[in-house]
Amino acid sequence: MPNLLMIDNWSLEEVCGLLLGGVSTRSIKDIAFDKRKQRHRFRNIPESNIQFDALLQLLSDIVLRDELIVDDRFATGWCFPFSPMLPVQSESVVKLHPFLSSAAQLDQPRKILLGELCITQSLRDLQKQNEVLWQEKRQLKDGRFSAIVCGGAGMLARSHIFQMPYTGHLLRQRLIKETALIAPRVSATDKVMEVINTERTRLFQQIGTSDVRTYANFNLPPVAVQVINNSRTAVELIPVAIQLRDKYSKLRKWLTTYEKAYADENTKQLIKHKKKLDSVAKSINALQDSKSGGTTNLSIGVSWLRLSWSANPLNDFQNKFGVRAAILKLILASQGKTAFKKLLSFFGEENSKLGRDIYKTFAERSTGYERADSD
Repeated sequence: MPNLLMIDNWSLEEVCGLLLGGVSTRSIKDIAFDKRKQRHRFRNIPESNIQFDALLQLLSDIVLRDELIVDDRFATGWCFPFSPMLPVQSESVVKLHPFLSSAAQLDQPRKILLGELCITQSLRDLQKQNEVLWQEKRQLKDGRFSAIVCGGAGMLARSHIFQMPYTGHLLRQRLIKETALIAPRVSATDKVMEVINTERTRLFQQIGTSDVRTYANFNLPPVAVQVINNSRTAVELIPVAIQLRDKYSKLRKWLTTYEKAYADENTKQLIKHKKKLDSVAKSINALQDSKSGGTTNLSIGVSWLRLSWSANPLNDFQNKFGVRAAILKLILASQGKTAFKKLLSFFGEENSKLGRDIYKTFAERSTGYERADSD
């Protein structure tokens, strides 16, 4: 099974809008929930945060995934002549799939998942109003609700039927996380990145300097940081990410075997892959192990940090080359504070109030996007 990921055209549209039109100054509507009162409301959030989240996620996925799959019926928002996103299609990184040719298969799972995503009574009521108005006038009571909730249910149904992991638009991701009964299909790459991010956070906390603690939550995807550092303009970001795929080909191949182990429920292979991840974690632990003793056999240098620790010759070799080396370097990559400032400069926002607000949002949070204004 290839290392595939199903994504939303909506996410690609966010990136396309950023690269073409610059940073948005608009606010957009997100859904907030009160499960106790069984109510929801729409709150304003900065569209710029969504744009940068979508860009960082896409840069990482371009490098680490074999293919990104989107629905061919809804690609016109980013796939058009002279679009800055065309390289991802021409290089076969993003592939258009005719999901709706299987509409009959998708119908029942979509209805079930839609019911699960309507997590408050108010959402269920709004869905009924949308259905009635659509049948009568081909209109929607609330288009934003339909895009987030109904669209999310449709993509989750595609993920279920076609057995593909799915990462949705940021607004859909937020809704799915609120839904206890929906667990998106396990992705080996997501599992590995979870380990990488956990080890990165723990390592920076263990280093213990005041500056690192201040920015302990400023943890950009390490592959995206590398793409930004290797780019000179916003236009270069997508091509540079595509070029980096060669550098990470061995890691992608290993992730493909890991993905297959998940799909086949191959316990033996899953244990084997987990042992490799555990060995990387042990190497990171050795950085802080004052009792390890012995001679220094391994030194890994990154742009902001050079670390050395004791290891036996076999571990030394494994840590310098291959999959373990790639994972270690991702863990040891900088958190991205300087890279993010460089990214803002690509859009002329490094010294603007808008740029400072975006930077502050990413520096203050650990996950998700939390800043919002009331209606």
